[in-house]
Amino acid sequence: MNIKARLFLLIAFIFISRVSNGQVCDVVINVCSNELISSNPADEDNFPDLQASCVTIDGVRSIWYKIKIESGSELTFDINPTNPGVDYDFVVYGPDPNCENVTDDIAIRANYSGNLGATGLSASSSNECIPAVGSTYSSSINVRPGEEYLVVVDRYSDNPSTFDLIWGDGVVLDCSIVVGDLGPDQDVCEGTTVTLDATPTDGVAVGYHWFLDDGSGFVELEDEEDNPIITIDNDVSGIYRVEVIDEDENLADDEVRITFHPQPIITPLPFENYEQCDTDGIEDGFFTFNLKTLFDSDLLNGQDTSIFEVVYYNSQNDAENNTNPIINPENYTNAIALTPDEIFARTVNIAAPEVCDPAITSFNLVVLPNPSLQIVQNYEVCDDDSDGDDTNGIVQNFILSSMDVLVLGIQDPADFTVAYFENQSDADNDSTPIDKINPYTNTTDFSQPIFVRLTNNVTQCFSVSAGPLFELVVNPKPTITNNVLLEVCDDDQDGFASFDLTTANPLISLNFANETFQYYPSELDAENNTNEIADPANYTNVLDTNDVVWVRTSNANDCFRISQVNLEVTSTEIPVTFQKSFEQCDDYLDTDGNDTAGNDDTDGIATFDFSSVTNEIVSLFPASQTINVSYYESLVDANNLTNPILNTSTYRNINSPFTQQIFIRVDNPANINCAYVGTHITLTVNPVPEIDVIPNLDICDDANDGDDTNGFVQSIDLESQTPIILGTQDPANFTVTYHLNTSDAVSGSNSLSSPYTNTTADQQTIFVRVTNNTTGCFVDRLSFEVVIHPLPVISDIVELKQCDDDNDGYSFFN
Repeated sequence: MNIKARLFLLIAFIFISRVSNGQVCDVVINVCSNELISSNPADEDNFPDLQASCVTIDGVRSIWYKIKIESGSELTFDINPTNPGVDYDFVVYGPDPNCENVTDDIAIRANYSGNLGATGLSASSSNECIPAVGSTYSSSINVRPGEEYLVVVDRYSDNPSTFDLIWGDGVVLDCSIVVGDLGPDQDVCEGTTVTLDATPTDGVAVGYHWFLDDGSGFVELEDEEDNPIITIDNDVSGIYRVEVIDEDENLADDEVRITFHPQPIITPLPFENYEQCDTDGIEDGFFTFNLKTLFDSDLLNGQDTSIFEVVYYNSQNDAENNTNPIINPENYTNAIALTPDEIFARTVNIAAPEVCDPAITSFNLVVLPNPSLQIVQNYEVCDDDSDGDDTNGIVQNFILSSMDVLVLGIQDPADFTVAYFENQSDADNDSTPIDKINPYTNTTDFSQPIFVRLTNNVTQCFSVSAGPLFELVVNPKPTITNNVLLEVCDDDQDGFASFDLTTANPLISLNFANETFQYYPSELDAENNTNEIADPANYTNVLDTNDVVWVRTSNANDCFRISQVNLEVTSTEIPVTFQKSFEQCDDYLDTDGNDTAGNDDTDGIATFDFSSVTNEIVSLFPASQTINVSYYESLVDANNLTNPILNTSTYRNINSPFTQQIFIRVDNPANINCAYVGTHITLTVNPVPEIDVIPNLDICDDANDGDDTNGFVQSIDLESQTPIILGTQDPANFTVTYHLNTSDAVSGSNSLSSPYTNTTADQQTIFVRVTNNTTGCFVDRLSFEVVIHPLPVISDIVELKQCDDDNDGYSFFN
């Protein structure tokens, strides 16, 4: 197989590996020849961004090449797409880049010009980095033999295209075999699996031989023959060596020392605290310990001290990272007086302290001094009615044992006995202690001194307070008013509204400025301090119209009382969307509703019935609320409750011909301050058609009915009056009908068809109804006369005779 064929197979193998692994080190194609390379980056090869000094290239379709310089000093190359309409970009990393983190480095050459066709490195270019706009070629690279470089070619265009990578004449690429680096010597812990990889970085290997020197000289590992990778999982220490042979029988080798160290263990101490009384003569809470003498033997528990040792630390982090060990463990003083000092112990392998997993345990050094009475705050409670009176400063439920933890401070309660006394003498003599377990009643109201004796159960050392250590204090509860009322007006008729509960504070207590108020949905919550209302300044009632919340009023001593706040929502506001419109046609009546206006039907006044609005408004509000609704002609009257409209079913509009707003006032008797006034009723008077006096319709008698003297005509065109009746009004907006009587004209029934035959001889009254097609308003009081005029009467015909005086057939007649 010739070398070009082998190179093709190697590239194909590495390219498949590249697609499957997707890591830079796995995808690099080693180039060991100056021969032309033809390749096609696959669309799925998406690597991290390629960083350069002037641009960041998104590696969408990339392929990676590694070259090693054998000779020459100037690196150039050409990237020639087989399709000249394709855009290729590239970057170059080096010299000697680390492929594991190369994408974090800045490329020494880059080209992102956006030009189509060939690109590469050229001696004629002077720009190292080309951004989106610029030259197709970047400048050449000055190189030295032995240096390695990574060349990344990326196809920017979506359409597939192979390319030829042609190396310049300025360098010769090294094609000699390079054995895989077995890496530095390794110190590992027993049980660790070590993998050695001798795969060449350049060239083609045809054979591998592995050897081990465990101290007796190298012996070949025959089971590993021809394996590029071996796995060591038998804890055998020694020098591992590999020899690699290529197809030209070139030989390369590498070796590495692998040392397996035993895993240290540590045995936890049988106690958490190592306690030591402060017996060094200075009662300052400090003591000097020999950690090695006290604890090494138990922690190692028989492990060889020539292989393992115990190291001590002051923190878990230091112990895990083997940093900042205690410098002189034979002479260690606890760090803080009267406070447990946690010590972390780590067993390490002396020869390789950083190799194996840390074996760590911890314990506390506790210096026990003579008992120390802590300065404690007073034992304060709130007055209660356990004795029948919650204002006399006497309570029956002091549990003095609850003060033990304060008296002891950080001292272990199991190691000390705390006793309480009513006077100094009893405390000094340990006589007649107060029963601290059962409830105790103070003997003086509001304040009583307590004396304390503290004894160390182990050392029997004790301390007695010089005077009272604290006082039993009974604090008074706040004085409050229960059952206060908050009222708000509803704004949307649902019986729910936002309350500022804090406005109840001054109603509850006269001392509200010095007290704290917390609001709760139930009395139980207020007692237990649970489910507190988070935003009392913006609280919406849960039950409509009437609800209750509970308030916990606390004074500066945290004493509290529980009281009730009643919430009442009164609704009056009508929604803006509630609008009622009533329309009537102008009538024949005057302003007062009398027919005395001379049939003046254009005054814009009519009679309205809007009484139904009251029930509609009431239905907007919760049934639990009483609502009073009244109507007014002006805002002033509505605000002042004057001149209400009483005749809502027969109301005649005033002041505003053709349109008028009615003011509505809604009152809630439960809250006289909650009233609403607004305009939600519009009265509209639609005008009737404008009709002038209609002229009579004059028609000559005819003989269509067989008699031209009887005063009847069969073809009376009533519709000819319509244009005259409407005048300038648009006939499309009106309907004109003709009737025989007023009743039919008023009702719009029995309209006459045209042409029409009169039913009364010579003269007949026709009644007219004109209706507005949009509003339905009509005029029904108009009429005109159809007058049938007789034809002229002709006398008998007389024959006139005259002699022709000139025989021409013509003569003069008189």
